[in-house]
Amino acid sequence: MMFNIIGKKAVCLLILVEVIPADSFLTPQQLHRNAIINQPSYITCTRLMAGSDVSNLLYQEQEKLIVKRGELEEEFVSVVKPLKATVIKVRGTGKAGGFGKVSGGSGSSNNKASSKAEGNAHAKILKKEGVLRIDNVLSADTADSVREHLYNLRYQSEKEVKEGKIQPIQRFADVLLKQNRCDLTIPLGAEIISEALEESLCKSPVGSTIASVFGDDAILHELSCLMSDSGSQRQNVHPDTPFIDGKGPVLYTCFIALQDVTLDMGPTTWFPRTHNKESHDAFMDTYESEGGGDSPKDKLIKTKPAVLGTLSKGSCAIFDSRTLHCGTANRSDLSRALFYFSFKNPNVGYPGNPASIRRELASANISLGALMEDLQSFRKGKGTPLIDRLGSQMQNKKDEEQPVEEFDSDAEDDGGDVEQRESDDCHPWTSVNPILRLRGPVASGYGRGGKKLGVPTANLPASLFSSALEDITNGVYFGWAVIEQPHSKKGGRNIPVKAVVNVGYSPTFEGEENKEKIVEAHLITKSSPMEKPSIAFDDKDGGDYQVNNDIDEIEGDFYDETMRLQLIGYLRPEQKFDAFPDLIAQIHQDIGNANEALDSMPYVFSKEEEFVKDGVDWVGSGGGDGSASWEYELW
Repeated sequence: MMFNIIGKKAVCLLILVEVIPADSFLTPQQLHRNAIINQPSYITCTRLMAGSDVSNLLYQEQEKLIVKRGELEEEFVSVVKPLKATVIKVRGTGKAGGFGKVSGGSGSSNNKASSKAEGNAHAKILKKEGVLRIDNVLSADTADSVREHLYNLRYQSEKEVKEGKIQPIQRFADVLLKQNRCDLTIPLGAEIISEALEESLCKSPVGSTIASVFGDDAILHELSCLMSDSGSQRQNVHPDTPFIDGKGPVLYTCFIALQDVTLDMGPTTWFPRTHNKESHDAFMDTYESEGGGDSPKDKLIKTKPAVLGTLSKGSCAIFDSRTLHCGTANRSDLSRALFYFSFKNPNVGYPGNPASIRRELASANISLGALMEDLQSFRKGKGTPLIDRLGSQMQNKKDEEQPVEEFDSDAEDDGGDVEQRESDDCHPWTSVNPILRLRGPVASGYGRGGKKLGVPTANLPASLFSSALEDITNGVYFGWAVIEQPHSKKGGRNIPVKAVVNVGYSPTFEGEENKEKIVEAHLITKSSPMEKPSIAFDDKDGGDYQVNNDIDEIEGDFYDETMRLQLIGYLRPEQKFDAFPDLIAQIHQDIGNANEALDSMPYVFSKEEEFVKDGVDWVGSGGGDGSASWEYELW
């Protein structure tokens, strides 16, 4: 549920000086290769997945910095008050919503009309504030039963993971600051879960509130439980999805407290009215003002009024996924559980953040309307055909699950195993860690990109970066590029441009393969040829798929101009195609996937980093000089 961009140079310093013993040190290049080989494609947060002890130490150091940043932000937040429920009075109900609201027959037109009116009223507040509290969406008895059921499920899941029967991702979504914190994905089928969903979506105004904005076609995106045990640390302030110009809300998430959440249990902090461009622009600007003043990000956190989710048992908070928020430290002796679900705008594909949900449910594309209809059938004692079918499928899947097999980290660079894992996921990319930064003069290549393939590329001289590329996995990457020309008015200069990058030997050009491993980057503009990804933001908007940036064209060639290139994500292994049309079609798909990935979390934030934004005088720590240099760095 969380992604962050934090200072990273301090991470590397800690690693080199304090952590890694001389006899077990891995080079950043080797670590980069291990991260690609061993990192499952369903993890897109900035986290190391290599299996070595060194990688675990690296991740621990990363978490230490996140904890320190969280402690600092806690000092920043001075204007804070409890999140209060807004009283909504709807003519004819005599109540302000919540559990037990419906007093007449469940199918009466009067009840449906009042429920819709109440949902519209809540939605109006939600759209304005970005967060909304509704009390009594679960009865106390239901909340207690759900809590007991989910903690038993957690115990069983942890036991199966420990015994090697399943992989962690089959039961738990990934979170940063995972110590004393987990995100337990929930299967359908258990009666108590059906009861909880029926109470919260049908009896309370939650379902009608979400439907008021997204309609009945809203898609179930997450179904999980955040558990914060005693000792869990404060998270950094973050949105769950980025703000995209011209797009409305992407996700609405509903957190339901399964116990009273007191001040010392780590209640969620939200910053109302931050689900907008102005707040996100400030949040991504981490540069201190002249004279050492606060950065726009720190100033935002210090000055924006915040609200605390000190929810009573059975109450909920619904929030726009773009609203800035964070979980706070649990300093109590109790574990805090938030049962939650989120629904996605049906006109959006991949929303920019991996979902906390069982894969079988994610692939089912369950609409809010269909789920509520099934739950209303449950209320009437007529069963739940949809839930029963999905629950049966998930049980069959569980019966087929095999023990975890060891993955060979010394596999060949053809990337076949990576490609196989990607095919099972909802999006075709994965993060790399450490990331690779390159800066150097653009050189003439083999003349194949623009002339033979219709995709012009900017190449960095292999001779200047052979050490940097020695251990990096061959394949197709994505990231941000900047063509430096400080005083030029040519289009496409001195601004971050999306890039899809091939690293390797171009094996399809049989007999003309590169003698050295090269880096060739296609800078994505509005005229770039691309295939629309299956998970595109514009999934149902119709019309041609277009790049979401302001770069119309990059004027002229830029040979001998300096290019900064930051590789932050991986699409696929390099491969040999039988025919050029097949290669061209795949390149168009790569461009579309890279374009989409760079609009999503956490990659969209990386264009605000110092190297990308203002790296004219940058010299990398890995090697080189002021004209050409490189470095790997933990992200």
